[in-house]
Amino acid sequence: MKKAKKILSAVLAMCMMLALLPTIGARAAVTYDANAAVTYASQHWNDGVGLCADFVSACVIAGGLNISAKRNPTDLSAEVCRVSGLSLHDLALNSNGYATKSLDGNILGAGDIVMQHCYTHDADPHILLCAGYDSSYDYRNLENALIDRNYSNAYSASLASDEQNSVTLETDCADFTVSDGSTDTPTTVTNCEDVSAGNISIDSVVPYGENSTVSYRYTFSSSSSKILFKPTNQTNGQSCSVSVMFGDSTFIGVSDAVPQSIQFNTDGSAVVSEANSGAMTITTNGIGNSPWNSMTIALNGKQVSVTPSESQVSVVSDDALGNVTATASSDTSDNTLTMSGLTAKSIIISSGTDESGQPTIVAADASSTKLGSMPVKYTASFFTAGGNDIQSAKDIQYGATITAPTDPTRAGYIFGGWYSDEACTTLWDFSTNTVTADTVLYAKWTEDPDYYKTVTFSANGCDDQVIFVPAGTQFTADKLPGANDFNGVEIAWDADAVNALIANGVTDNVTITGMAVPKGSGEALVFADPTLTNGTLSFSLTNKTVADFGLTIIAAAYDASGRMLGTASLAPTAEANATQTLTVDFSGFGTLDHVKLFMFYDNQTCAPLCESVSAAGANS
Repeated sequence: MKKAKKILSAVLAMCMMLALLPTIGARAAVTYDANAAVTYASQHWNDGVGLCADFVSACVIAGGLNISAKRNPTDLSAEVCRVSGLSLHDLALNSNGYATKSLDGNILGAGDIVMQHCYTHDADPHILLCAGYDSSYDYRNLENALIDRNYSNAYSASLASDEQNSVTLETDCADFTVSDGSTDTPTTVTNCEDVSAGNISIDSVVPYGENSTVSYRYTFSSSSSKILFKPTNQTNGQSCSVSVMFGDSTFIGVSDAVPQSIQFNTDGSAVVSEANSGAMTITTNGIGNSPWNSMTIALNGKQVSVTPSESQVSVVSDDALGNVTATASSDTSDNTLTMSGLTAKSIIISSGTDESGQPTIVAADASSTKLGSMPVKYTASFFTAGGNDIQSAKDIQYGATITAPTDPTRAGYIFGGWYSDEACTTLWDFSTNTVTADTVLYAKWTEDPDYYKTVTFSANGCDDQVIFVPAGTQFTADKLPGANDFNGVEIAWDADAVNALIANGVTDNVTITGMAVPKGSGEALVFADPTLTNGTLSFSLTNKTVADFGLTIIAAAYDASGRMLGTASLAPTAEANATQTLTVDFSGFGTLDHVKLFMFYDNQTCAPLCESVSAAGANS
């Protein structure tokens, strides 16, 4: 369990199919109350106030980090790094783009900030606050909030009203105007970054991409149901790409077009106007009640409108559509329908079934005449929960069985088959179970009781030191417990047993025994506060070792001439790192001048504990 007070680490998370993410590696010397930040997040994530960066700023400030609040995720991460002194590092993700406890638990924890890059948050990412991990499985998409799995959980101001009104526009067009649909005082952008404010106030301008493909992202707020985009100063025939994201949900993109204007609407529809008929590609995700997340349509036209609705997308052009491709995309599958030489000016693309009940993508004109169709194909994905990655099976026909992949492996576990549910209660039978939709299969694991072996180092009076290693590990001398592991004692390990272990490796649980001997006085035992009054000796003894020894202390009494008057035996019982007071009565030994103490172990003198204690109480 993490302590309430911790040092802040920020993690920049890639999702989807991206492989690397910059993260904060070294933890700086800044006190940060992670519990306070997470508590604030749990209480305020649904307040309906502020953008994601506003929300996370408030969370880390609640955790005691003295930062200036920022509205932009990139600015906020830079501010956190500046104040905390953190530097960038790599965080491991699995092939599906997920951060997991098994991969990232040593870096990512409750109260850490997460910057998430994905198809909707590429250059200027989404920012969240990690809420920790749950307790069952290894994989969890960072975009989700709180469920009972062993994935990394996150809080985000996902329902904030400003977030719902936020608009993100991305384009490679250097000069354009943008407005909320009204023609008066549009906002003008020139040379990508020079903004002349109109009826839209742009909050941030961020470049992204590389070399000749550099584009810019513009964020602003608008309560309008439409955004009107018009390129300016475009060279004749020069194409551009532009997309708009309303909040975190509706996305419309237009590419490879030479537009005079594009109207983007919050319902996912768009109208593209060009000076001349030409090729263009339009993507929308505003499809309701559909097995697809988005539809991408490539076609020819001059004035084209694309309107998504329940389970379908309609396309209307003022010219014959010509060659059309429509790609329906789910989380894991793309299905592309290609049609050539269409004379129709409108088309409706929807999901349907053929005569055999096979799901299809169907295209028809305004009179419901079928223009084309294709059977839907599916993807089967394999979640290995900490095992090696398994390639997904793609282009699976409806009702088909799939071939079992090679069994995954995971250190310390035994593979127990593929299951159709995360709890691994329903076994998938590859010979009889068929695919009727995009399918996820989950690997079941049980711990391998024979995988780990223990090497136990046991010395008299000392706590055992146990090392867990995989069976077959080659043992080396540097794995022997070091001197610092046994303060105040010296240990001679069984040389024959150690040599055999080094020669043969770890094939079974083994115990190496040793003899612990206390070091000299002052290292093993601390003698203090001696008094010798009226023939009674009193002193304190502290056992500074890690061992509970059966030591013997011999006290010898002497007169002024140095003649020994007698001895007494003391058996200290102080456990490791404990102190006790010992007394011995010499009153019947005659005229006592001083006492000498000697420490014995296993009948062997180890060292004088002190030279003498005089009757006046001085330790000489």
